Order: sequence, then structure tokens, then C-alpha cells
Amino acid sequence: MLEFFERRRLRRVLYSYPVIGLVGIVAVLMLLPAWSAYSKMHATAEKREEAAAELAHLSAREEALAEEIERLSSERGVEEELRRKFEVGHEGEELIVIVGLERTEPVAPAPEPEPTWRDRVREAFPLW
Repeated sequence: MLEFFERRRLRRVLYSYPVIGLVGIVAVLMLLPAWSAYSKMHATAEKREEAAAELAHLSAREEALAEEIERLSSERGVEEELRRKFEVGHEGEELIVIVGLERTEPVAPAPEPEPTWRDRVREAFPLW
């Protein structure tokens, strides 16, 4: 019988409000570092995605610059670039402007405005 009362007393102490509150506080204190680690992990994943996107952008830019360097390494490429930027040419060259026929597209008629409720009534009763 003594064991029964001791178990009951132990259960009463364990399920008391102060002990439950203490267990809750300990649980919250244990969750705080886990939450901090989770937020750091999330921020790191976002930074990793940003770095991957920047790497892809820089790789594409590197390829474009390599092509530009390849183009400018030839005499023809340098000449094209000079003509494009400064509009220069060799001696004796003249500018030819080709003018084509101007295409006129037919103008679509303006859509008629939607009839108002008064117009609908007048259409329903034409003699009024």
C-alpha cells in the first residue's frame, strides 16, 4: 500500500503546474538553437542559389567576351568595329542609302461603342 501512495505522490509532483512549466521552459530553450540553425541553413541555401545564378551570368558573359576578343583579333573584326562605332570608311567610299517602298497597312475601322440601356429600350420600342 505504501508503494501505491508513493507512486501517487510522485505522479502528483510530476504533473503539477510548476514542473510542467519547467519542462516547457526547457523545451523552448532547446528549440531556440535548433531554430537558429534552421534559419542559418535557409539563408545559406538562398545565398547558394544567388551565387549559382551569378555564376551562370558570369559564365555567359565570359563566353560573349571571348567571342568578342576572337572577333576583334582579326583585321576584319577591327574594321567592322571602327565602322560601327565611329562611322568611318576607306578613302573613296561613299554612303548609299536604300529607300524601300513604305508599306501602308489598312486601318481597321474603329469598333462601335456598346449600346447603352437607353439605346436598347429605344430599339425594343421603335415607335416611342
